[in-house]
Amino acid sequence: MKKELNPSFLWGGAISNVQAEGGISEGERGKNVYDQLQVIPEFGQTSQGDTNIASNHYFQFKEDIDLMKKMGFRAYRLSIEWSRIHPKGDEETPNEDGLKYYDKMINYLLENNIEPIVSLVHFDMPAFLSKKYNGFLNPKVISFYLQHVEQVVTHFKDRVTYWITYNEINTAPFDNMSYLVAGSKRPNGMNKMQFFHDIFYNTERASALAINRIRELSPKAKISGMITVNEVHAKRNNSLDRFAAHLKNEFNVTLFGDLMCKGYYSAFYTKFLELNGINYSNDDLSVNKKAAKNMDFLSISCYQTGCKLIPETTFKRAYNE
Repeated sequence: MKKELNPSFLWGGAISNVQAEGGISEGERGKNVYDQLQVIPEFGQTSQGDTNIASNHYFQFKEDIDLMKKMGFRAYRLSIEWSRIHPKGDEETPNEDGLKYYDKMINYLLENNIEPIVSLVHFDMPAFLSKKYNGFLNPKVISFYLQHVEQVVTHFKDRVTYWITYNEINTAPFDNMSYLVAGSKRPNGMNKMQFFHDIFYNTERASALAINRIRELSPKAKISGMITVNEVHAKRNNSLDRFAAHLKNEFNVTLFGDLMCKGYYSAFYTKFLELNGINYSNDDLSVNKKAAKNMDFLSISCYQTGCKLIPETTFKRAYNE
C-alpha cells in the first residue's frame, strides 16, 4: 500500500544561523554571546572548522537553498541573528545591512517554494547586553528583545507566516547554559534556585510578550514557543530511580510546557518555590495566559533520551532510614 504525506505537511530542515553563517565582520554585525563561546571538541575528536567561517552560509546560502530544493524541502527553519539586526542590542533603529541580508535569503526561499520559519533569538544575544545588563537576569533586556521582535516582524510579516519566539527557552535557567541562551551569569551570592526562577520568569515573560505583540502585528501569523525535549527514564525499576527521572522531566520540560501552553505554574513548581523560600507572589502571569491563547503551536527539538540513576549508597540509606 502506497502512503504519501499530506501536501500541507511542511517537511524540511533547520539551522542555527549563528552556528552556520560565519561572516561575523560583515554588514556591521555586532558581537554576540555565541562569539564568546569556547568550543571544546568531544573526546577523540578535533575541531573541524572556524566559527568565523562556520558553514559559510552567509556567502553560500543560495547554494545551500538550491540543495534543499533538490532534497524536496518544503520548509526551512532559520534564525535571524539578533546582533546582525541590532549590533549592540539597544539601538532604536535596525541595521539596514542585516535586514537586506535576510531579505535576500527569505526572498530566495520563496522563489524556490520553501516556507521560511523564523526563530527570533537563537543563542545570539548581543554581547553588549550581556556585559552591561547580565542578559535576561535584568528585566530591562526584555524591552530590547521586544524592540528587536517588533522591528523584525514588521519588516518581514508580508513574507513570513511562521514565527518562533525563543529557541530552547527551557535551557535558559540552568547554570551551564544560561550565558549562551539568556546572556546571563549567576552573580556571586545568588543561590541556584533564585537564579533559576529569575531567569525562568524573565525569559518566559519575554517570549509571552513577543507572542502577544506578533499577534497584534500580524493577525494571521502562526506563532510558536520552543523547547528542547530530552526525556529521562529510570535506570532501574525502583521507586527512587523512577521518582528521580520524574523530577528531571518536571524541571526540564513540564513546568515550561505548562506555562507556555496553559499560562500558569505547575503545582510541582509552586511547591518547589515554597520549599526554597522563593517569593513568587508578585509574578505577573497575565501576559503568559494571554500568550497561551495566542500561540498556535509548540516547537520542540529532541537530541536524545537518557536514564536517571540514584547512587546505590543513597538508595540503601533511604531504605535503611
